[in-house]
Amino acid sequence: CDAQAALSDGAPQLHDMHRGNANTEVHHDFGSVEQAFAAAGYIREDEFAAPRTHQAFLEPQASLAMVEGDLINLWTANQTPHYVQYNVARVLGIPMSRLRVIKPAMGGGFGGKAKATKLDFLSVIAAQRLMRPVLMTLDRRQVFEHGRGRHAQTIKLKTAYAKDGSLLGTHEEVVL
Repeated sequence: CDAQAALSDGAPQLHDMHRGNANTEVHHDFGSVEQAFAAAGYIREDEFAAPRTHQAFLEPQASLAMVEGDLINLWTANQTPHYVQYNVARVLGIPMSRLRVIKPAMGGGFGGKAKATKLDFLSVIAAQRLMRPVLMTLDRRQVFEHGRGRHAQTIKLKTAYAKDGSLLGTHEEVVL
């Protein structure tokens, strides 16, 4: 799937809720880019393309869910336990006050463990139905086949420099 082609005029509309096939747009403005380029002694434009990659963290994803009375405990090898708590509770219709997410000590995730995984949802569902602890893990191959990884991306970077080489400003467009 080519993200640039999906954003182009005349591309088939993939989802009604995302006009022009753009799921999310983020804009950050710091100062005046126009002034920076007007004052520039030198302007450089670059375009970079990076394929889909994987962070290749050492430990695989794992989730352990256990029901204790009205409380559901979820241990997960994840970088963002509050995000996991919010999403698992929202999707499964569990009050956040009844879902405790615990992040044990773990190695680097490098961004690859920054969202709730299928294991988080499935281990909670199974623990609720079986009323016993449920541990789910991915093996190394499954991590690569089913993991999030990093999306392919295209970066257009326009940079303004003063005559002395100091950086004045940048304009970036990133599509992933």
